[in-house]
Amino acid sequence: MTGKVLILAGDTDGNLGDLAILTATFEQLRVSQPEIRISIVSAKPQRDRERLDALPLRRGWRGLPSVIGAARNADLVICGGGGLFQDDDSLIKMPYWAIRLLLVRILSGPIAGLSIGAGPLDHPISRLFARLALQQLRPISVRDPLAKSVLAPLTRKRIEVAERPAPGPCAGSTAKLRCPG
Repeated sequence: MTGKVLILAGDTDGNLGDLAILTATFEQLRVSQPEIRISIVSAKPQRDRERLDALPLRRGWRGLPSVIGAARNADLVICGGGGLFQDDDSLIKMPYWAIRLLLVRILSGPIAGLSIGAGPLDHPISRLFARLALQQLRPISVRDPLAKSVLAPLTRKRIEVAERPAPGPCAGSTAKLRCPG
């Protein structure tokens, strides 16, 4: 049986670091199960089809039915990669992620948090929605100790720091991620 995975990622269309984390996640999933089918929300479907062999889903409200369908059919849903939980550029970001994760969890079951970037969360409303978002995740790993220090006070759940959330600098190296299991 081919596994189906839905990845809800950061700004892979405009941020190279987020794209590196997503690429490393794809690489590790494919190593563990070569026939896996991975869906992601994307504004660059051609790039993601060619570079990652992904099943791109349309962004925005028009893409919501396909994201819901992918969540319902997924064997695993991952939220991860990039600076997802922060409020330094927008106070809408945390409510967006919390509501999105709650909806997906209701439709699909547990969501694994993988290499999540967090911080700052300077506003009380952002911390409130971060708590709601964290309630939807099991297990939770973050990309660095800073992210852990920001999120740990908001949950009683165990938060682990990913060993290396993106490919290493050596040619041919492979990212080492702790995939949920």
